[in-house]
Amino acid sequence: MRYYGAALLLAAVLAACSDPAAPVQEAPAAITSLPRALTPGEQDIIDASGTFAFDLFREVNKGQWRDRNVFISPLSASMALGMTMNGAAGTTFDEMRQTLGFGTRPLSEINQSYSSLIELLKGLDPMVKFELANAIWYDTMFGPYVEPEFLTDVRTWFDAEAGPLAMGTNHSVATINDWARQQTDGRIDRVIEQTDSLVMLLANAVYFKGDWRDRFDKSATSLQPFTTLSGAAVDVPTMRRKGPLRYAYIGDALVIDQPYGGDAFSMTVIVPGDGENVNDLVARLTPEEWRQGIGSLRQESSVPLTFPKFKLQWSDSLNAPLQRLGMPTAFREGEADFSRLSAEAGRDLYISFVKQDAFAEVNEDGTEAASVTTVGIGLISLRSYRVDRPFVFVIRERLSGAILFMGKIVDPTA
Repeated sequence: MRYYGAALLLAAVLAACSDPAAPVQEAPAAITSLPRALTPGEQDIIDASGTFAFDLFREVNKGQWRDRNVFISPLSASMALGMTMNGAAGTTFDEMRQTLGFGTRPLSEINQSYSSLIELLKGLDPMVKFELANAIWYDTMFGPYVEPEFLTDVRTWFDAEAGPLAMGTNHSVATINDWARQQTDGRIDRVIEQTDSLVMLLANAVYFKGDWRDRFDKSATSLQPFTTLSGAAVDVPTMRRKGPLRYAYIGDALVIDQPYGGDAFSMTVIVPGDGENVNDLVARLTPEEWRQGIGSLRQESSVPLTFPKFKLQWSDSLNAPLQRLGMPTAFREGEADFSRLSAEAGRDLYISFVKQDAFAEVNEDGTEAASVTTVGIGLISLRSYRVDRPFVFVIRERLSGAILFMGKIVDPTA
């Protein structure tokens, strides 16, 4: 069951919203093991990444989102920030590494684990469409300042495409948005409005489409009441089925697990117990409780299940949640250190924004989900000096030292 801790990076956040599964046709053969055993290092990295997933979800759920639907991809955020971390140094690097759940592990080990996870997830279940892509664009004028080693690392470990792009142009906006559209099968078609203030943009896209292992019968779907957070009931299209079901409990909260395709991927739903608010559940749920819950799943062969159909789009900045989680320095102009990204300009670089756009649709056939995380890198105007008070000026011939003119300005408008 430890693999389901790894699946948290891909689908844990769906647990806040939903779960489905099964109809009448015979299910395909189940995938019962990974293609290879995880190394102890890989398992540690996956468990650590699970901590980041719960932490990020909890922080995003605060404030304006407490009374609204939330849908994020911790995997996408982790990948985009993992690439960015390869350019960080000093306190900036330490904070990012800690926030992502990696403790004091060396970067080489973290990069290797990212690479292994990408390889593992992409080919795991031939009946599920799972795609993951990384890209980096840097301004054409900034290209000479980018460290070749940084580009080599992100290409090697994250399979990222990287290249120059004229930032601040309509073409750059169209290029980035077209990439997002292509990588998410058209589900996310706009992730950025302008690139004027950027010297680099890093992006990760995750796309998932899986049919339920046991589908719902479309003819059984009907309008049924759903009790909202306020206590009011609304009628929503609700799916019904009776068949195999995995379930468990975390305290009084019900855990329902429904597989896709060959049973490598699943959607896990956590329904709060009577009297518990879903926001309280999000605030208290820990990775340890999660592992305990999925580790105690048991299967019944014939259980009635009703589940709402839904479709949602979600988009927001992750700046504040990430800073609250412990990586404020990366966002601070003049304090951030990205000298491994650029030795010459690295102390003038900072993360301008981390933004995530996500999509999900759950119906009788299965689930389609997509996410794009973008990380914008800004540049403090390199050593900006201001002549804004009275001054002396000299016009000279530099090689001989001859002074041609001298002057003083106390009022340029006089």
